[in-house]
Amino acid sequence: MQHIGSGLLMLAALTGTQPLAAQNYLKDALAAQTNGPVYSYQLQYMSPEFRATARVNPSRARGQRITVLSPAKSEWGKDEKRALADVDKDAGKAFWCHSFAKRIPYQSAKLISQTDKTATYRFVPLPEPGDADDAKIMRNLVGSVVVHKTKPAILKFGLKAPKSFKPAFIARIKTFVLSASCARTADGRTYVSRFELNVSGSAMMQKFTEKETRIHSRLKRAVN
Repeated sequence: MQHIGSGLLMLAALTGTQPLAAQNYLKDALAAQTNGPVYSYQLQYMSPEFRATARVNPSRARGQRITVLSPAKSEWGKDEKRALADVDKDAGKAFWCHSFAKRIPYQSAKLISQTDKTATYRFVPLPEPGDADDAKIMRNLVGSVVVHKTKPAILKFGLKAPKSFKPAFIARIKTFVLSASCARTADGRTYVSRFELNVSGSAMMQKFTEKETRIHSRLKRAVN
């Protein structure tokens, strides 16, 4: 029996296929429950130019979901206000790690490592449907995801550009690194506890760098 098992693993390696159980870990994580109570949370936003703290309540009406704790809104620039509006818009979706599932092609993702509790996969990320600009970026990135084997959920998610690329004629991305670490709520779902983005490049002959970190903490059952 031991020789048969070894033979199957060797065959999988030679043919490029994977044992069914290995692929089921990812399938189960992508199909994990998404329903449950709504949580409010504290958001810490950090970039080289700006730091802010806010309380976010996704159960409230759009435009009323964020309570700024610091600094005063009068100190927020246009870019920060735009980021704040994006957080308000997606407060109930982007907070959850399951929101990354739409980027993961289950059938073509490759198992690259595993432990007793987790499995790690590599893949080419899926673009937003019908978004040609997003597709130009995603096809140049390599994605990775860590899932739990026995308690299906996404635990970590990442996107990285292995080399510089041109998403448009007048632009070049030199560095692209996105990473998200997840933590569990009491009901078993995972949320983004820490999100980091580092993008640099040039557009229209101008260099740019974008770095930001977002930390979500102090979860509470939401009350309108």
